[in-house]
Amino acid sequence: MNARRRRSGDEGSTLVSVLVIVMVLGLLAVTLAGAVVATAQTTAGVRGSLDSQAASDAGLAAAVASSTATGADPCAVKPASTSAPTYAVTASCAGDVVTFVSTGTGSDGSRTVTSASYELKKTTTVAPGLGADMVFFGDATFTSEVRSHELDDRLLTIMMPRGTFVCQNHVPANILAGGNVKTNGQCTIDGTVATGGSISMSNASDTIKGNLYASSTATAGISGMIGGDIHVGGPIDFGWSGFTYPGNVFAGGNVDMTSVSIAGKLTLPRASTIKLDGHLQVKYPTSAHARVAKGTAGGLQWPTSTVPPTAPTFQSWFDYSYSASDWPGFTVKTLATSGDGPWTCNRFRDNNPSTGNAAGWRELSALTTPTVVDARPCGTLSSNNGSKPVVTLQTDIAFLANDYDITALTMKAATGKTPKVWWIVEDRIADGTPSCVSPAGTVNINTTVMGEGISAMIYTPCRISITGGGEWHGTFYGGGLNHGGLMDFYGRPLLLPGQGGGSSGPGSTPGGGTTTVSLGGLLSRTDGAG
Repeated sequence: MNARRRRSGDEGSTLVSVLVIVMVLGLLAVTLAGAVVATAQTTAGVRGSLDSQAASDAGLAAAVASSTATGADPCAVKPASTSAPTYAVTASCAGDVVTFVSTGTGSDGSRTVTSASYELKKTTTVAPGLGADMVFFGDATFTSEVRSHELDDRLLTIMMPRGTFVCQNHVPANILAGGNVKTNGQCTIDGTVATGGSISMSNASDTIKGNLYASSTATAGISGMIGGDIHVGGPIDFGWSGFTYPGNVFAGGNVDMTSVSIAGKLTLPRASTIKLDGHLQVKYPTSAHARVAKGTAGGLQWPTSTVPPTAPTFQSWFDYSYSASDWPGFTVKTLATSGDGPWTCNRFRDNNPSTGNAAGWRELSALTTPTVVDARPCGTLSSNNGSKPVVTLQTDIAFLANDYDITALTMKAATGKTPKVWWIVEDRIADGTPSCVSPAGTVNINTTVMGEGISAMIYTPCRISITGGGEWHGTFYGGGLNHGGLMDFYGRPLLLPGQGGGSSGPGSTPGGGTTTVSLGGLLSRTDGAG
């Protein structure tokens, strides 16, 4: 009896234990199932996030690849994918920086946005004479004696494939130079300056209204005002002007901005320093945030290295030697070395009764068809004889001579006419350089007027010399410039036959140079959720 009662109690206890175990196992099963579901959801979320990140990175890679393709404009690329996970990229350019924003969308709809900024490299390839108003293959100085003017609200283009350009006056032009550029006081350049050499601005009042590009790694001395972006290949010494530079600044070395500030962004290599005053030298990474923010309102970028701006490249000197076939439709008049009748050297250069007081010049007014005046037999073709001839042109004229002295000569257009005039000193050595060797010589301008309505081109492998001023509408293309004489220059680009390439004839329309933009180094990158 007692044994049966004891066995019955044990069975009850065992049943309770079993029930407890069953309940525990049930709870564990439920918990495990929840954990499995949660893990699956988390895994799916992570996979979606990874998808969106990968898509965003792929979009950025596609933008970089598109930007490095031949002829591509990084500012215009917009790559996008259509199959999940997807990406879409936009590009925006400011100054010399392009920023790509890539939005990647994962399989679950999650989004990742990647932003990367790259430096823009700009390469200007220009053919001297094509679209340029003045081209000099040697030094040129613009003082108050050389007054240039734009026409039709267009800035002039001045090209200096070689030599140094010195500005000491108002120059309403874009300057493209292979050598150095200097401003020596009283200089205002209305356009952009791009040089393969260095920049030196010695006076606080000197101004470049456009952008400045100087590819030299020498220290850029900038004491004047620049209205656009500044991009130089080396260090910058901003001097003591007190200006706030409104654009972005890119430097290839140390920047001394003791007495200036920058409204835009300052970019310089990490190994460089910023001098904010006589004692504070800021290095990467900087702790002087307040001082830096005050001096560089647009912020700082410290890439590992920076890329100098690409120097403008120029075609070689255009060698021109006369051929009658270059001038179809032109009548050729070769001046005789003897006698004093029409079409003789004496008829142009002498001022005496027997030659009609240098009547040869004034008789050009009677021409009604295009004419080549070949004065090479005369040596120098001169109007410097006291007669002060005035010519009213009805047609185009091309002059050929070994050198010129066109003192006190005035040419103006007949009513309703727009004649073209060429003053040509041949370059007989076809070597792609200005060969100023005998008999080639200069073109001397002295109170000379090529007036309104005329387009007049000077071509000489020697220097163009302005000794007494005057007025010129047209183009200069020479081995250099001797300044002086209070001359007013109005740009009207004009070409020689063949100068534009192919079979371009006299008076063909000039074409300009080309500027290409390519991707430089990475400046910054940020990642974030969409």
